[in-house]
Amino acid sequence: MYSNIENVNILTSVLASHGVRRVVVCPGSRNAPIVHNLNELEGITCYPVTDERSAGFVALGLAMGNPSPCPDPVAVCVTSGSALVNLHPAVVEAYYQKLPVVFISADRPEAWIGQQDGQTLPQANVFGAMVNRSVNLPIIPGYLTKHDEEGKRLHDEQAWYCERQVHEAIIDCVHRKIGPVHINIQIAEPLYQFTLSELPKAHWVDYVKTNLFGGGFHYGDMLDFLKAKKPMIVVGQDYPETLLHGIKDINSWAVTLIEPTALGTSSKDPADRSFSSRLLATNFDEVISHLGYDPQEEYLPDFILYVGGTLVSKRLKQFLRKAVEEGAKVWRASKDGDYVDTFMRIDRIFQCDPDQLAEAMTDYDQEDKEAVHAYQELWRKALLAAKRHAYDYEPPFSSMATVKYFQQEYLANSVRGDTSECRLVYGNSMAIRLACIYARQYVHCNRGVNGIEGTLSTAAGLSVFLSEQQHPDAKSQQKVFCVLGDLSFFYDQNALWNQNLNGSLRVIVLNNGGGAIFGKFEGLKKSAAREQLVMAAHRTSAYHICQAQNVDYRNADDMASMKEGIDWLIHTESDRPMLLEVFTDIDVDNQAIEEYYKTL
Repeated sequence: MYSNIENVNILTSVLASHGVRRVVVCPGSRNAPIVHNLNELEGITCYPVTDERSAGFVALGLAMGNPSPCPDPVAVCVTSGSALVNLHPAVVEAYYQKLPVVFISADRPEAWIGQQDGQTLPQANVFGAMVNRSVNLPIIPGYLTKHDEEGKRLHDEQAWYCERQVHEAIIDCVHRKIGPVHINIQIAEPLYQFTLSELPKAHWVDYVKTNLFGGGFHYGDMLDFLKAKKPMIVVGQDYPETLLHGIKDINSWAVTLIEPTALGTSSKDPADRSFSSRLLATNFDEVISHLGYDPQEEYLPDFILYVGGTLVSKRLKQFLRKAVEEGAKVWRASKDGDYVDTFMRIDRIFQCDPDQLAEAMTDYDQEDKEAVHAYQELWRKALLAAKRHAYDYEPPFSSMATVKYFQQEYLANSVRGDTSECRLVYGNSMAIRLACIYARQYVHCNRGVNGIEGTLSTAAGLSVFLSEQQHPDAKSQQKVFCVLGDLSFFYDQNALWNQNLNGSLRVIVLNNGGGAIFGKFEGLKKSAAREQLVMAAHRTSAYHICQAQNVDYRNADDMASMKEGIDWLIHTESDRPMLLEVFTDIDVDNQAIEEYYKTL
């Protein structure tokens, strides 16, 4: 029988799934549920050592016995308080010897730290830089743990978080890199209830690492993809020209969803169709919106390959999490091999160049090509309909109309060569969401943490770099077009207080007098804090800022002046930055987008 404590059972199950077979255990009360579970498991040998300092070094010795390229991890488990810090010398030694030792510490509930309770100190991250990873497993209260009619634990966020952290720690102990890790686990009383007949089944996360400069994959590594009937490739934000060459090779083997922040691009031509005519931005957000909260099963993938960084679309993340709930397999490939589980159920992590994986995926035949082609055709028609809708929909004068016209003109001039070497930078919030509808070129955006600060400064820095690279005989300036909202602009207005700037920086400010994205939420409309405190409503203009910083300025307050302003911004040669401020109504902005999605 096993412990009744949920996070302890998750820890035990995941440790066993990763091949932990030897554990040095030290006496104590708080760690007793862990020790009990480990002792109950067949295949795990527990070695009792009373002195924690000695126990740490005993674990090192056990780890030295299996110095293979992928060694079995050895664990050591101690109770709370000073027991943990007695492990420090062994931790340091394991770090410099790169030994795969998992240091496990039981902990009191976080609420009792600093309250003069016995054996209680801040244990999380106590070893600092001397471990490859440190994780702190939360308490999972019983009321958060849901079960189905058969008693099987249903998915919940805290349990997923706990399981994910243990996987991350073990992977950084023996796969992505080799060396010690620290798992701190908060355990609440009662401690000594052992009535559970089975441990929760740990979700197995496979880790495949190949030589970045060579080496290959086995046929067995590819089976999830080859057996899939509805495979999907999802490409997140990445830097130009680093990712999509490999994806282009398997594009015809799966549905491929790409945002403008993940297009990849030639350094010479952001709109270069020859790079890959099939890898343009796709209007998948609209398709998923049309499908609703309970999408038809036929649209859900049964296999997902996720490469690149952050996705803008929240709908896509929710859609793919639904697919995972229905059994879809999830792979992630990256050079760093980091554990990223965006869809909450990753199955396999490849630490490799995505080009390498793409080549391996096409070395063998898919088992049901007919089903794959049918799935591709289903999505092709849906994406084409969404793309046509984006083209046909005529928004009223608004931020949406501004971005649509700008993107159309930008693309047209890119094809003619006038903007072929220019770059696009979009601000977060509504600006980047509008770009995802209309942009067909690579879009730079600070999507790491999605903040509104620094967009204008980022565009300024990029414009300085491109100006320095400009060939003296170039026929036209290599411009940077920055499209951002009013709050983003005013927050970062000091970017224009910059002696390094010149005419390569062109800015469109979408000024609707506040944070429009917050105005969409129905529940917030009833709040007295909505306009002034949440949306930051204002009546500020960029005019005087531009005057102070010697920036060429124009404004627009209707469709005609907006189009004239964009034409001015694209075609005018200038030795100073240029800025177009488009004044729109916040309610019209929101209504235009709402109507766009309603009429799909």
